[in-house]
Amino acid sequence: MDSGAKKILDKLKSRKYDPVYVLQGEETYYIDLISNYIENNVLTDAEKGFNQVIVYGKDVTVNAILTHARRFPM
Repeated sequence: MDSGAKKILDKLKSRKYDPVYVLQGEETYYIDLISNYIENNVLTDAEKGFNQVIVYGKDVTVNAILTHARRFPM
């Protein structure tokens, strides 16, 4: 496993979260692995409705990202 992806997954599994994750690159395997782990393990279903936003780089503006990032968690 890629050392960067392993480091991120180890932190996630120990419930130490960063405020934002920017996942990018040619190889989508690790991007999918990390994003799927976050989606399935970090928030409860009730929390997802208020605190989860998924955006895709080609479909989002910088202003939209900033708006989401500035929201207070519920």
